[in-house]
Amino acid sequence: WVKRMAIPVTVASLSMYNIFILDWSLTAKMIYISIVYILWGSITYTGVNIPYGSMASVISAKSEDRAGLSSFRTMGSIIAGLLVGVVVPLFIYTTDNAGNQVVDAKSFFLIALIFSGVALICYYLFSKLCIERVSLPIESKEKLNILDDLKELIKDRAFVTILLNTLFVLTAQLASQTLNQYLFLDYFNNTTLLPVLNLVNVL
Repeated sequence: WVKRMAIPVTVASLSMYNIFILDWSLTAKMIYISIVYILWGSITYTGVNIPYGSMASVISAKSEDRAGLSSFRTMGSIIAGLLVGVVVPLFIYTTDNAGNQVVDAKSFFLIALIFSGVALICYYLFSKLCIERVSLPIESKEKLNILDDLKELIKDRAFVTILLNTLFVLTAQLASQTLNQYLFLDYFNNTTLLPVLNLVNVL
């Protein structure tokens, strides 16, 4: 699945930073970005992230190996977050003739293009180099009933609590990160502090 979705997810990701819609009307831009965000987040990224997250269980049967893989995955995410949140803002903001700080759309698109290329290479390396060593036996050939499984999950208070907590935390983090871009660019007109704030948040 990672190999199948590698190109779609990188194309969808790059489409979010498309500079060819700059002259479109606001309505057309909103329709475009709504479609692209759903395509990227709900379809293509999900198609890569779920199998990627599931790989630890089939790479090794040892719990310590799985814990190590999880730790390295988290470290990789932190390093990528530092790169995107601290280094990228140094290159994408510029000052216009009126002294206002603005986003340099071409630089932003170029950086997105580079990151998309790196991501594509990483997806293919991942699918080539990772070996599934654990084969899980199929215990039953009964037809799966997703609705019954969902009903059972909804009855599990611990699961519902963790699910809601994760949903609220992620929503708060993403909303805060998005708001900070506008806060420092449009309100403070000072994006030099944005990398510092992102660094503190990641740490």
